[in-house]
Amino acid sequence: MKKYRETVLAVCAVAALVAGASACTSSGDGKPKGKTKPAASASASAKPCEGGTYTWSGVTRKDVLTGVSDEQELGKDGGELTHPMRELYTPHVSVTYADWVPAGARDAKAALNALGVKIGEIEPGDTGSEHAFTDVKRPAPDTKNRTSMLGPGKFVDFAWVKEVTGEFTYNCGTEASVTGKATSWTVDGSGVLTCSEPPKGAEKREEYVLEAARIACGPDAPAAKG
Repeated sequence: MKKYRETVLAVCAVAALVAGASACTSSGDGKPKGKTKPAASASASAKPCEGGTYTWSGVTRKDVLTGVSDEQELGKDGGELTHPMRELYTPHVSVTYADWVPAGARDAKAALNALGVKIGEIEPGDTGSEHAFTDVKRPAPDTKNRTSMLGPGKFVDFAWVKEVTGEFTYNCGTEASVTGKATSWTVDGSGVLTCSEPPKGAEKREEYVLEAARIACGPDAPAAKG
């Protein structure tokens, strides 16, 4: 017997437009006009250029196993799976830059929003401000078990996310381009497998299911054979 479930918990969209470059400024006529005030530091005065564009490369969407429990045997009446999951990976939302960028010229939410548009998770022009995909403070999914089975057997609980990563170049007018990398996730879910049975249907093609089986059941278990 094998039961598998998948829960889509987060697919979403957000706000903002621009990010990651120094402020666009216009020069004066170059004529000295007496004493001038010291220029403000770049980190203090820099603001995101408006109307810039993101160009993406190396965009990937990958299912990643985040937790797996030990095998648990239930009697004829089934019951709740109570073995805790071992946390294998902690997903995160982040934007990193290849070179130093003034703090005022960074806009992680705008970069993530652009990535969301690129992969079709966010509608172009969406100005919503509350979206998990672009939230750099988004907590990792809870891997606590809440699964109940209706019949007997030996079961393993597991959890996973669909992580999205992309490298970007941000250009704004005549300013130097900014390069970086953005990471988030669109889906998190969980499932149950039985060590004594091979995966069926689409499950046998999912690497995270086979990885969970190899960890919990061993590489020679039927469940680990894709």
